[in-house]
Amino acid sequence: MTGTPDLVPVGPGHLEVVTTLHGMCFDEPWGRDVIVAMVAGIGGLGLLALNPETGAPGGFVLARVMRDKSEILSLAVASAYRQRGWARHLLAAAIDESAARGADTLGLEVAQDNTIAIALYCRAGFRVIGHRANYYTRDGTTIDADIMHIESNAPRAVR
Repeated sequence: MTGTPDLVPVGPGHLEVVTTLHGMCFDEPWGRDVIVAMVAGIGGLGLLALNPETGAPGGFVLARVMRDKSEILSLAVASAYRQRGWARHLLAAAIDESAARGADTLGLEVAQDNTIAIALYCRAGFRVIGHRANYYTRDGTTIDADIMHIESNAPRAVR
């Protein structure tokens, strides 16, 4: 399993796959209805990462673009495809697509204990612009979130 993933837009035929991947990657996964709403919603942007050798899905990014601002709602890579640069490619594509749709900024929230994701975002040029107390709940414990942001024209080393 090597190589850069093939990225395809999330369409109606991918909703079950994205829902399954979300369930594999998060402690409190979204249901299919939430995924459908995110993909079909105003400004919805979804990309699915496929193994270039087998076509098997291994990750996704869901975002929304609203005029001059965009937001990553969820980014995940299945454990079998981690440490291969897939999250980096999904993030770069989300940044590029957001800019192409006219967004000046791209933001996200990330759990403060998710050091791997925070490092990915920082390497891409995101910076912390705020915090949300008790934003996530995991096993009955609340976790604060960092609010991160990048400007579309900011230099980035995400590729």
